[in-house]
Amino acid sequence: MISKNQIDFFNKNGYLIVENVIDDSVCDKFLKICKNYSENNNENFTEILQAHVKIPETLNFLKNSQIVDTIQTLLKGEAVGLQTVCSFKKYNTISAEYAWNPHQDNSYMQSEKNSYISGDVILDDHLEGTGRLYVYPGSHEEDLLPFEENRSFDLKKGENPGNRVIHIPEKYKKVELNLKKGSLLIFHSHLIHGSTKNITKDKWRPILLMAYALKGIDFRQGRSAKRMPIDLQN
Repeated sequence: MISKNQIDFFNKNGYLIVENVIDDSVCDKFLKICKNYSENNNENFTEILQAHVKIPETLNFLKNSQIVDTIQTLLKGEAVGLQTVCSFKKYNTISAEYAWNPHQDNSYMQSEKNSYISGDVILDDHLEGTGRLYVYPGSHEEDLLPFEENRSFDLKKGENPGNRVIHIPEKYKKVELNLKKGSLLIFHSHLIHGSTKNITKDKWRPILLMAYALKGIDFRQGRSAKRMPIDLQN
């Protein structure tokens, strides 16, 4: 489902943006479901961890054939799902204050270097000032770098989530991503990335974060996430 040029871009940079994967109307409908869930269960609009357990419609994205085909092409093998998180970063909420530290996802999973990947669905346009994601292209070539461990969920006010990479090699330069609704964003598990605060007064930048791994690999389940393999074929 992706071209050789896209594969080459991912291999060189450690990330890939594929636009127009999910229809706007599908994003809007799912986002409304997530918003209603949060209004009834999570008044602070913090992240919905393992969203597929609480909102079954999430599995339609995790198992989407185009997304799964793309993930398995880049992983070069059969994949399973491991994690889903819905993040709003809604203005005037606790999560709007979160500026994710620059981190490598595999600092949590502790799996083999090229066996784990993220495939995230952009649920609405990520506008300037809303706490957009940034990346350090090419940094996925590094092994796991020394990091400062930090909590990712249930933070106190003033704290920032993410296992912060202590020293980012100077050869890598930060790039902020301009992401559009319906796009698929893919990160290599060693790509250094993070996000800024939402400083707007009336916007958000919702995203459905999804983790995939090669079938049969070892990984850490996590204290909060309690990751378990999810069959993508059923």
